[in-house]
Amino acid sequence: MQNCSNLSEEQEKTFRTQAWSYFALHAGQRMQTFQFYVTLITALVGGAIVLAKGDFGKGGLEGVGSVIALMSYVFWKLDCRIRLLIKNAEGALKFLDRSHELPSIDSAPHPLDLFARDDALRGRRIGLLGFVAGDLSYSNCFNLVYAIFGCGGVLFVGVVHFN
Repeated sequence: MQNCSNLSEEQEKTFRTQAWSYFALHAGQRMQTFQFYVTLITALVGGAIVLAKGDFGKGGLEGVGSVIALMSYVFWKLDCRIRLLIKNAEGALKFLDRSHELPSIDSAPHPLDLFARDDALRGRRIGLLGFVAGDLSYSNCFNLVYAIFGCGGVLFVGVVHFN
């Protein structure tokens, strides 16, 4: 385990502030990106409904399904990148937290060691029971939404094309 005890108090404060700002920026960006994705998909589904009720032919519907599938893939890849940026900030904060060697409490990391404590508490609920109990991460939930709409868009194109 590395220790950053060679940092002055002012340096640690600077690095911690920078890491928290970096974390907050990218976590907020991730939520805004997902909100934009949901808004975009809602508009596309609404457009598909309008096209289906009108006499616009199959081409428009296939186009909307294709755009839904493509946008789901693009936003999923963007989410993967943002998730890596967030993990960078988490790593920096974990490094700074470990330098204080806070004692464990009730066999769990100290309450002030936020990321290590979250990892430990989530680790106890991982697996099928955690999934069934609704203990999903943002990543799992977002990935599920991207997959449902991405595959749904592909299936929609296939159904429209072959009917």
